[in-house]
Amino acid sequence: MSSFGLLIEFDLTKPFGRFSILYYMFHRTIGFFLCLVLLPSSVLFSQATVDLTEICIGSDCTPRHWKILDRFSENFVTHEFAPDEKWKDVSNFPIWLGQYFESEAPLHEYSLTTVFDIPEALLARDESIGIRFGEIGEVFSIFLNGKLVTSEGEIRDGKILKHRTVRGVVYHLPKNTLKQKANRLLIKIAGDPKYDHTGFYLTRGYTIGVYDELKFETQDRISLALILVYIVVGIYHLFLFRKRKKEKYNLFFGGVSSGAGIYFFTRSNEIFELGLDSVWTQKIELIVLYLFFASFFQFFSYFYFNKTSKFQKYLFYFHLVISILTIFLPLYLCEIILRFWQGVAILLALPSIIYSLIRGVKENANYSRNLMLGTILLIMTAVFDIFDSLVFNSGFAFSKYAFFIYILGIATVLADKFTEIHRQTEILNITLERKVKERTLELSKSLDSVKELKAQQDGDYFLTSLLLRPLGSNLYKSKNVKIEFWIRQKKKFQFKQWNSEIGGDLCVTNSLLLKGREYTVFVNADAMGKSIQGAGGVLVLGSVFAAIIERTKMTFDASNLYPERWLKNSFLELQKVFETFDGSMLVSLVLGLVEDDSGNVYYINAEHPSLVLYRDGIASFLDKEMQLRKLGIRIPEGHLSVRIFQLKPGDVVISGSDGRDDVLISEASDSKKIINEDETKFLSFVETGKGNLNLIADRILDYGDLTDDLSLLRIEYVPEETQNAELHVLWKEAFFAFRKRDFTSAYVHCETIVKLFPLENKALFLASRAKQHLGDFKDAADMAERVRLRETENTDSLLKLSFIHIKLKNFQRAEDLLEEIRRTDPKGKRMLQLTSYLKFARKTKLISASKGN
Repeated sequence: MSSFGLLIEFDLTKPFGRFSILYYMFHRTIGFFLCLVLLPSSVLFSQATVDLTEICIGSDCTPRHWKILDRFSENFVTHEFAPDEKWKDVSNFPIWLGQYFESEAPLHEYSLTTVFDIPEALLARDESIGIRFGEIGEVFSIFLNGKLVTSEGEIRDGKILKHRTVRGVVYHLPKNTLKQKANRLLIKIAGDPKYDHTGFYLTRGYTIGVYDELKFETQDRISLALILVYIVVGIYHLFLFRKRKKEKYNLFFGGVSSGAGIYFFTRSNEIFELGLDSVWTQKIELIVLYLFFASFFQFFSYFYFNKTSKFQKYLFYFHLVISILTIFLPLYLCEIILRFWQGVAILLALPSIIYSLIRGVKENANYSRNLMLGTILLIMTAVFDIFDSLVFNSGFAFSKYAFFIYILGIATVLADKFTEIHRQTEILNITLERKVKERTLELSKSLDSVKELKAQQDGDYFLTSLLLRPLGSNLYKSKNVKIEFWIRQKKKFQFKQWNSEIGGDLCVTNSLLLKGREYTVFVNADAMGKSIQGAGGVLVLGSVFAAIIERTKMTFDASNLYPERWLKNSFLELQKVFETFDGSMLVSLVLGLVEDDSGNVYYINAEHPSLVLYRDGIASFLDKEMQLRKLGIRIPEGHLSVRIFQLKPGDVVISGSDGRDDVLISEASDSKKIINEDETKFLSFVETGKGNLNLIADRILDYGDLTDDLSLLRIEYVPEETQNAELHVLWKEAFFAFRKRDFTSAYVHCETIVKLFPLENKALFLASRAKQHLGDFKDAADMAERVRLRETENTDSLLKLSFIHIKLKNFQRAEDLLEEIRRTDPKGKRMLQLTSYLKFARKTKLISASKGN
């Protein structure tokens, strides 16, 4: 039966079939090895040859004598030349010239010569005669009986341009130059004295014989076959890693096998036939060796434990570093690094591999015992090769044969592992159809459940949207103020035949009478959270705010307030409601009032995007800094303030939630979303949209996609009549009346100033003083409170307000106000006087009360 016929009878799915293949491959490999190595060797050694390292007569062998000198002269090539006493006598190989002639120069020339006889049987043959060198370098020329045989390498201007350190290369010897007795062989060698390959590096392999037979003997066909196997196996496992990234052991085993192929090729004789610069072939050999070994011990960690230790990581980085250094350093330093690495490999790296193997055996990892035995055999041959390169220099390389068996063993283990996975896959495929049906049925049931839950959820959404609808109404009635809404909630849904949306944005307007004056109240809010969570916040906010509006309309006390006080009270009422949620429900908002006749705007901003004023075609922010935190976050005492500005005819104020800024511009290649972070972009949208809500919304949507709820509220002031008054005239009349102690007239003039020029806080302060002189301390307190809400850090208004509350016998309120002043001015004279006056007033009240009793 042919070998092919034998192979196809094996069944790879059966264990004995796999072992039969291995048994067959082992015997065929041994037979092939015997045919290629032992048979040719028996033929070659039976022929007459000249050994240049020793002289043998029968079985008696003595070392051959060589003469060496640390210079070269053309006179050495002549027939009459004979070495004198200056030449050193050498009889032991290897001959490292730097050991005999020390020199610090990077390049030096040497001469080596010996005399040999040619056996008559060799001269009588018709074939060509050749000479083989075990290893010779770096630049050399060979002369036989005064004739140049060959020259390798190139030197120019005192530097080596091409290094040629070769191993096992055979050169033709001119047969007409040879003679039977006293042939003189002269070799000129140039190289770095510190580099031990300058000279004859190996102990054997220096022979003269029939050229074809020497050539045949140096051709390592087994190594070439093994190299091909290594590279094919390595590429195959790298391909497996590309398909299965989680199995990192395939990556490192592919590196080990491919690296072994490249390394052994650099160690073969065939690489020197390519005529390459030997410096780079030797550097490539060293670099591949380091990286191969680094991958070798990483393979074990990932194969057994699917991870690597810190120590092994450091070893891996160490090999990378010395690989990079090898690229740039001269060869003699590379040799030093190699010796250092060999010590590290024996003392640290090999114990690390053995530790991984022993640990794998202890943890009963798959194939750990088989791999441990193979690794021990490989380590033994590798250690011998290292000692051979350090001490013996024989050139034998047992590790490449042991490594071949080892690689086949690992490949078989990985193939068996892959076959097991394939078997499991076949089992899964058999039951796949049944599992798919079962899974499909489960998914169908799950889908029905999801649909049912989705219908219930949409029903909840629809009910919530119905509750929200009346809360977000535009109910203002002013002729001088026009307000519009534009709202788009992020969450869209369909319930039966209705399409709707739900979210956390809210816009509300209404009309109020405060102190007998008409105001338009507006709210633009954004509740925290998406869809139902945000809608819950809007339900709470809208309901409480609607109650505040109705109470203001129905009760005199609630409507008999100045706009600042009404805003403060309303905001604090909303704040107390949301504080009960302990931070789980927060709302940003703008709460404001527009005085219909004057266009004065009073508002509080709680961490909402700034209001935008659109005037004369230019948009600008009204809020330069954040005023308050969101509703639901406690406000420190004295930090609540009301902001005020006056609208001119044709002015437009636009409020919007943060959805106006959080626009998705694009998505990067790494799937990261790019969100707009430029809040001033909204100003350009307002300007290009000319203050029109629909156009502004179009500009935002053209710029990018919405990532949040978006609400816009537009206020335009269009009075039917404009009032003309000069501020300095009104101030003159107010001061004149106050000096005449006509406090009633002074108060009326101040009230007119505040109405027409709302930013004149001094007029409110003067009005408070006028009311105080009139004995109306309640109105005086209201006026002073308005100043305090506008200017939270105005000490004069706080002192005045504290004094008025003492007069009203609101001692606790007076004490709280004085405490605010102490925090900023603890030693103020007026504050200390008022503190004493407060103590006196309290004491007087207690005495009066005791007398009354």
